[in-house]
This record gives sequence, C-alpha cells and structure tokens, in this order.
Amino acid sequence: MKLRSLILFLLLPCLAHAGNPKNQAKKQAKTATLDFKLGRFQEALEGYSKAFELFPAPSLLFNIGQCQRNLKNHERAVFFFEGYLREQPTAANREVVLDLIREEKEEFAKAVAARVLEEQRRREEAERPRKQAERPREQEARGRVEDARQLPTPSMPSAVPAVALPPPSPLPTITAFSQLARTTPTKPARGPSLVGRWWFWPVVGGVAALATGGTIVYLSSEPAAVLPSGSLGTVDGR
Repeated sequence: MKLRSLILFLLLPCLAHAGNPKNQAKKQAKTATLDFKLGRFQEALEGYSKAFELFPAPSLLFNIGQCQRNLKNHERAVFFFEGYLREQPTAANREVVLDLIREEKEEFAKAVAARVLEEQRRREEAERPRKQAERPREQEARGRVEDARQLPTPSMPSAVPAVALPPPSPLPTITAFSQLARTTPTKPARGPSLVGRWWFWPVVGGVAALATGGTIVYLSSEPAAVLPSGSLGTVDGR
C-alpha cells in the first residue's frame, strides 16, 4: 500500500505536465518543426495547426504561414502572416514579415495569371478537334472567294455623250418692253384714193350725159374712143 502511494506521488507531476494544454502544444510544435526541417511541409502544417488549437500562441501563426508559403499557397500565406502581425504589431521580425507579404502577393498574382493562361490553353485544346473539322469548309469558302475575285469584271457601258442644247432665247427685259410701249404703231399702207383710179372720171362723165339726155364720148387716155353700149350713134360735130 505504501509502495503504491509512493509511485502515485511520483507520477502526479508527470501526469499534470502531460495534461497541460500549453505543454501539449509545445510537443506538437516540436514535432512540426522537425517535419518542417525535413521538408515535410504538409505534416508540419498539420502539427502547427494542432498546436495552435491547443494553445493559440501568435508565433504559431507565423510558422503556419511559412508552411503555406513553401506549399505555394500564397494567398493563405498572406492571410497567416497578416494575422501574425495583428497579434504581434511590435514583433521583432515585422519588416521581414512585411517583405514576405509583398512577395507572396506578387507570387499570388503570377499564379492567378498562370491559371488563366492554363485555362485558356485547355479551352483551345478542347476546341481544336472542332476547328480541325471546320478547317476544310473554311478553305473551301476561301477558294470560292478567290475564284470570284478572279472573274473578269463586266465592262460598264460608256456614258452617253451629252447633247449640246441651244441656249434659251433671252426674254425681253423691262427696258425692251418699255421701248415697245413708247413706239408709235405705223398705220397700214393705204391704196390710191378713189379720184386717182382710172375708171372714176369716165363713170362720172357717163352719169352726167345721161342726166342731160345727150350723148358723150368717153375720154380716156386711150387713142380710140370707146362708145358705150346702147348709144344713139356718132354725133357729127361739124
């Protein structure tokens, strides 16, 4: 009985030390550090994460960030480095951590660009069979276009020569109209008067003879005397 009590008394400090979360965290961190040195970054990440769950020491956040950095998880590394500085704003290695944050952000941007290019390459690789199937049709279409270009261009009909039209006659101006209005219209030409006609005086003489009951010989410019029809004969004037 005394021996059992003595053994229990000697083991109590060891049991108490083993049950302390801080001591358990130290043990996990020690194993994780060994894994980190050996390049087993995934195992080291798991060990440091368990140690932080047991005892949230800020230094463990820095170690977790280093594991993420070596695993090329740049975004996660930035997250844990920034968390470390939030918990330890006056840390002695603050400038080193800030440099690591800048480097990890640059590496993250490069990784994003590389993923975009890789995704584009995969899409092009997936579309390559379809493009190869469409290539003969495209070549055929190009051939048709080239054949159409080589066809002779139809000649356009020559332009019909313009017919020169005579210039329009100018309209009389206002001045011409006014001159026409001032011009006195000429009287139409009249024939000879009644007295001047050749038959007027013989007729007058005949009318006078009839009126006096005598006989008269018509005088005219002719050399022979012309007797009027129905006369009483020649009158001897001797």
